[in-house]
Amino acid sequence: MIATVILPLNPPLSLDCVYKGRVITNGTDYVSTGDCIKCRCSKGVMNCCSIGIRITSKPDDCKVVPDGPCSQKAVLIADETKPCPGGIGAVGR
Repeated sequence: MIATVILPLNPPLSLDCVYKGRVITNGTDYVSTGDCIKCRCSKGVMNCCSIGIRITSKPDDCKVVPDGPCSQKAVLIADETKPCPGGIGAVGR
């Protein structure tokens, strides 16, 4: 007896995603603080948005310092332990 295996011409499409060589399972999130992005794999498509903020304006008596890998904050130049009192502009990355 000879067994015959019939394979489809085209294999079914995977609903998983691939990001930088890494497989992201369909329906799950992927966060990269190195790239400052948050993504969701949905039916083989990665939908990503940036995370964190970037200071665009501040008072003269304040300076911008890192606040984690993807964000910034404004602090007083005279005392970096105190936040800038106001007048800060920022945008998402």
